[in-house]
Amino acid sequence: MDTAPADDEVAADYLSAALVPRPSNWLRAGLDALLGSGVLNMYDVEVRRLDTQALVLRIPTDASMASHLLGKIELEMETLTVSAFLESWRPMQR
Repeated sequence: MDTAPADDEVAADYLSAALVPRPSNWLRAGLDALLGSGVLNMYDVEVRRLDTQALVLRIPTDASMASHLLGKIELEMETLTVSAFLESWRPMQR
């Protein structure tokens, strides 16, 4: 980051999180249409820097857990420092 966060500053001062629909291929779109719209929807939770909008993390999730995961990430961004937040979530993006 251009300005290094102080030890007591929370990640939410430097990062933002958002749900982003994952692009689907024709097979997934066809199956989703047969099963009922929204069944196979997949999402990514993207965490980006506020200053440059550079992607920091991308964590895949499905429709049933997307809002829960986003809420958990946002809560941790409000309570953890940038380094503690990244340390806890980077292993999850694999």
